[in-house]
Amino acid sequence: MAGELCLQNKEFINETQVYISNERERLYTFFKKNNFVITSSQVNFYLLRDPNLQEQIRFFEFLLHKGIIPRHTFNFPGLEGNWLRFAIKSKEENSKLMEVLLEWRQLH
Repeated sequence: MAGELCLQNKEFINETQVYISNERERLYTFFKKNNFVITSSQVNFYLLRDPNLQEQIRFFEFLLHKGIIPRHTFNFPGLEGNWLRFAIKSKEENSKLMEVLLEWRQLH
C-alpha cells in the first residue's frame, strides 16, 4: 500500500528523478576526473571499478574499512567480482564516498 501511495505522488516522483539525475552527474564527473571506470546507468545504482586493478578485492576491503559498503559482484554472472556496485544515496553519503575514493587514489 505504501508503494502505491508513493506512486500516486507525482511531485515526489519528479523530485526524486531530478535528485538522482543531479547526484549521478556529480558522482560521474568526480569518477571520471579521478580515473575510475563506471557503467552508464539511468537508475539509482551503478558499477564502479579501479582500472589499475584486475581484481577489485583490495579496493573493496579498503572501502569496507572506511565504512563504505559497496556490493561485490563475485556472484554476478559475467562480472566475477571485477566491479563494485553502488547506489546513489544522500548528498552527504555521496560526498563521503568521494572523500574515501580520493584517499584511495592518494594511496594507489
